[in-house]
Amino acid sequence: MKNPARFIIISLLASSLSIQAHSSELSLGKHNTIVVSNGKKKVGFAPDFCLIYRNENPKMKLKNLTECKYFVPVWEAVDVPPEKIFKERIYGAEHGGDGIDASLQDKVSHRLTGDYFYAGKRIDFTTTSVESRHDTIFIQAVATGYGDLSAKVYDDQKNYPVLEYDFRPSRDGYFSVVYTGAPEYSLDEVEEVWQPMVWQQKRFPLASYLTMAYQCSLPATMVGLSSYSYGVLADSKELPFLPLPTREHNNKFGVILRNTAGNAQPMIAAPILGGEQSQMKPGERFTMAIRLVVSPEKITDAYEDMAVNLFGFHDYRTNTISSTNQVIDRIIDYTLSPYSNFIDSLKGCSYSTDVPGSTKNVSSLHPLSIALVTDNDSLFHCRAFPIMEYMLSRDNTLFCLDTAQKVQRPSRKLGRPCAPTSELITLYELTGHNCDVLKEWAENKFYRNKPVEKREQGRGLWYDGLAMYKSGESPAYLDWAIRGADYYIQQQVNEKQSTFGGFFFWNSFIPKYIQLLEMYEATGKKSYLEAAHQAARYYAMFVWMCPQIPMEQITVNKGNKAPWYWYLKQRGIPQQSAPEETVDAWRLSEIGLTAESPTTGIGHRAVFMAHHAPYFLRLAHYTGDTFLRDIARSAIVGRYRNFPGYHINTERSTAYEQIDFPYHRHEEISSTSFHYNHPFPQISFLIDYLVADAFDKSNEEIAFPSRHIEGYGYLQNKFYGHEPGHFYNEKNAWLWMPKGLVTVGHVELNYLSARADNALCIAFMNQCDSDVSTTFSIDTKRVPTLMGQKKAELWSADKKIGEIDLTDGKAPITVPAKGITSVIIKGCNIHTSVQENFAQKGSKWKNSSFHSDFGHLSALMLDMGKNLKEAYLFLRDDDSIFKEVTLLYRFDDGRFQMLKDLSYPFEFSVPVPEGTETIYMQIMGIDVNDNLQKGELFKLSKE
Repeated sequence: MKNPARFIIISLLASSLSIQAHSSELSLGKHNTIVVSNGKKKVGFAPDFCLIYRNENPKMKLKNLTECKYFVPVWEAVDVPPEKIFKERIYGAEHGGDGIDASLQDKVSHRLTGDYFYAGKRIDFTTTSVESRHDTIFIQAVATGYGDLSAKVYDDQKNYPVLEYDFRPSRDGYFSVVYTGAPEYSLDEVEEVWQPMVWQQKRFPLASYLTMAYQCSLPATMVGLSSYSYGVLADSKELPFLPLPTREHNNKFGVILRNTAGNAQPMIAAPILGGEQSQMKPGERFTMAIRLVVSPEKITDAYEDMAVNLFGFHDYRTNTISSTNQVIDRIIDYTLSPYSNFIDSLKGCSYSTDVPGSTKNVSSLHPLSIALVTDNDSLFHCRAFPIMEYMLSRDNTLFCLDTAQKVQRPSRKLGRPCAPTSELITLYELTGHNCDVLKEWAENKFYRNKPVEKREQGRGLWYDGLAMYKSGESPAYLDWAIRGADYYIQQQVNEKQSTFGGFFFWNSFIPKYIQLLEMYEATGKKSYLEAAHQAARYYAMFVWMCPQIPMEQITVNKGNKAPWYWYLKQRGIPQQSAPEETVDAWRLSEIGLTAESPTTGIGHRAVFMAHHAPYFLRLAHYTGDTFLRDIARSAIVGRYRNFPGYHINTERSTAYEQIDFPYHRHEEISSTSFHYNHPFPQISFLIDYLVADAFDKSNEEIAFPSRHIEGYGYLQNKFYGHEPGHFYNEKNAWLWMPKGLVTVGHVELNYLSARADNALCIAFMNQCDSDVSTTFSIDTKRVPTLMGQKKAELWSADKKIGEIDLTDGKAPITVPAKGITSVIIKGCNIHTSVQENFAQKGSKWKNSSFHSDFGHLSALMLDMGKNLKEAYLFLRDDDSIFKEVTLLYRFDDGRFQMLKDLSYPFEFSVPVPEGTETIYMQIMGIDVNDNLQKGELFKLSKE
């Protein structure tokens, strides 16, 4: 630790002029040290400030770091040592897409520095007086020839004392005042550090980089020691709710962690040099309020305390505009509409927002699960099957026919499945272990394509081992998963990380809390829960906790215009319309969501892809962590009525709340970006949120088995619908949530429904903090046996409390605040569109796949149950080989039929009638020289 005489931890007995406070104690100690106590430790903050000055505009801009993909402000360098010159990242043609500002990628001709203390001339303030009067410490300081500073420190009974300062310049120019009085330690002396967004655990800035206010999930920077943490925090009033914090607006200050000596020292700079309010003249004044933070907890817990007690974070949302069930039904309808931009001929979702001319799918397990849970036959056949076939045939999830397209490195090839190991083995399970090639492909990926005779157990990733085991494979896979997870915890959780990888999404910066939670749920081993919880608390620090939400109404979409997202404005898309309206501020808040990444976060504020919500809710249940529960609810409840697009950006708005928001052509949407592969993962986590909420509120009396959908980034979810769970005393309960099954008379009630043995089960979950009494009705066309009078069991939390009467499927219901009330109706004869067929797998296809050198053909039987069968064929050979390809096929002894594919990719999907035992097929093609080429006749068969 540097300068121990000045930056000291003061014993509890060495205080004077004590000021008793709500949860802190403020006093003036030796050497004019401002002493802040948390009840266990006392920390001395010096009354030290410095000034960064430029007489001309320093021309601040944003540039991406080379050591990690994070944008920091840089300034034109004047008289800067060579080692302080900013090293620019070099971009390739593949770098681009939503949120990527090409203008920030251009290499500049002049030298830049990202080290804040070299952005201008540094002048240390000289402290002229420090005194304590009437429970307040007053400070006077001067930077001779540049300006005067007066400050006061006082306790306002909000946990951490306030330091307010007033700067008055004495000359023209650009100014920035930096508070430099917090203690400093070498990195070796601390347990961990934090500077938003990327410097966490022991990842430490390589220079004195500044994080601008709009990049701060909380506007603080912290140092953690063995038994406490400390830091500095901008007061909530310094980051107002309006305008929406962006790189252009609402950046009065920034935070810094690394000082000029290379030590960890929490600092705040305001104004930012060259930023808002930085240019000043004599006689003007600049004021700023910060808080001196001393916490008896580690940084992740101090983060919660600052969010709750200083920025007012709480469980602040209610359904108000729509129940989650209504949202799910609407998004499903949207995914089956032309506006969803699913390209049937390519079996994929358009990805033109990022990569013009491309398609991208994430996982077939999302639409498969949704189709099963909602019993939606159209979704199963029109989306789940095609996306499954895409994932089994494309080399890359991003597919593009245009060979000139380089952005994000798309592939034009068919060949190896792009589905990961976990998806392949889950699909194998979903076929009733009937399509052996799926298992073969899964094993090849798990064992890294080693031949069988050279395989050794444990070649794959530990969480892939868990997926293999859960899908019915050998317990040896679980053994490998346990060994791998234990080692992972030792290396990645117990050890604070100090380096960056090729990180992009926030969940790549922290340990794999989702996979660790899956391990806990599979094994019950407490160490996995503890590790998952610790990692989730790190992830929570990427979740927005500011600006504080005002208790007022705000008018948005002024002039009936939605915000004009800069990325789409640059592409020439006209400004979108949206109704002007005045709403409660909380509806507009990003709190509970995250930005997409450190790279693209400069272009938008928060994304709606809140995959963390159901996992946080589950962790809250297991651990009692109310902070995670409140984050989970804040991410989901009452945010939109239909698919909202990807993010909040530019301005605060309700445009994305509108019920018809996604029903526009791609070239008409300019208020946010649309990634057409996102709706299915979004529906999945909304369903998972309902399942997790019921699981939590019922004390695990309502639970359903799941599989993990790996996807990538924020597109990870749980898969449901493949097997039954339990609903109180109903032990064979299948999630069954077809559109319109239940109509609820109050918007604050979500519901989860299941069918059991001659029973219908419904859990009503209240999303507001008041009891709700209303009525519900069940669609008697779907459940005709509910016509007339019926009795239903009534359950509250985890107990049966009585019975209610239903008339023609209708009954009153009362659900306690934030609580659950459930009904179980016996004697219901329920018929399904998909679920019962899915459960009827029939006999095994012994010849379920075929591969040929002709066209490098693969054919496989995808048997998902009764009337849920398709034969899928694809050729790896492209249009450099063939002009067109024809498939001849027949079922058993029937007549041959013909299908033609006149353009690449050459692939065929053939629905297989029930009762078929053998499919005979032959591929023929017209090559580029107009010659007819024929492949051999082959079959897929049960014998």
